[in-house]
Amino acid sequence: MRDGTPLRELAFWLRDLRTGSGLTYARLAARSGYSVSTLQEAAAGRRLPTLAVTVAFARACGADQAAWHGYWTQVRRAVDSGSPVAPVPPWGAGTAGTREETERPGSPGIPEQPCVTRELEASQESRGPDPGELVGARELRGPGPDELPGPDASRPTSHHPATAGAVDELGPPQSAVPPRSKARTVRIAAASGLLLMAVGVPGGLWLALSPDRPAHRDFASVVVQNKVAIGPTALVEDKTPAYLSSETISHCAARGCKLVGTEMWSGAKLVVFCWTRGEKLTNEDITSAGITSNKGGVTSDLWYRAKWKDGRSGYFPEVYLAPAGRGGSGLAHCTG
Repeated sequence: MRDGTPLRELAFWLRDLRTGSGLTYARLAARSGYSVSTLQEAAAGRRLPTLAVTVAFARACGADQAAWHGYWTQVRRAVDSGSPVAPVPPWGAGTAGTREETERPGSPGIPEQPCVTRELEASQESRGPDPGELVGARELRGPGPDELPGPDASRPTSHHPATAGAVDELGPPQSAVPPRSKARTVRIAAASGLLLMAVGVPGGLWLALSPDRPAHRDFASVVVQNKVAIGPTALVEDKTPAYLSSETISHCAARGCKLVGTEMWSGAKLVVFCWTRGEKLTNEDITSAGITSNKGGVTSDLWYRAKWKDGRSGYFPEVYLAPAGRGGSGLAHCTG
């Protein structure tokens, strides 16, 4: 419900942006690099989303990122000053109304935010998500879920339906092949079949029976490494503990998504059972001289879903795990 306050107005415009684009939250998540729950929370109006989430939301819809950056900055100032009145966005002054105008009777009309067309949407589906804004080492904490690309960046994320049947379309019409060529083709095919039986089938059986074949593990035990990389070589224990969070975002202690009572220091063990993508974090003190040479520095947007000893589950960033526990640990992608 719109009430003219800064948070509600920002959320309204984000909802209007997504509705105008025709994107589902699942597709928006795939394009923005943030989880469904993070994007839904951004458009709920309960709290101010981060600048990185807001700009990624706008970018995924094809909106003007600079305009949204400026609008978010104005909203942040209004929230910090305690103003009950939201600033007017650059696209909202003196124009026609929108779908949700009825939420606030008598509100001034505002134009529908332009977004990508379905043709552009189809052309961009194969493009991977842009990572979120990099967070400094002393501001890292917190986690939130969902359906983003896997650790194997070489695996395609989508297949365009226009490619269906492409082999049939490119092949020559059957009537264009002379009878003698057809007979030769049959002989070659038969010889190829015998070769597959002699080599391919045993090879396939070997792959199926091999203990090294790809398979997802049900769970894994990982070790916490709550350390900050400083300068060219140092790796020291952070001053604040790591913890599980209900979302894959930073600053959860301040943003209300920390799972209370799950504080951990280096050496603690966690049971994790799937991975997902979230806000990109780093364990590097990016202000320290020589940090680019520090081999202990880690930057990643991969998070694990972990089970706490009391049955609760939450998210934990891989940048605060020992090296052996990074990279997905052979687990499946979290699905919900």
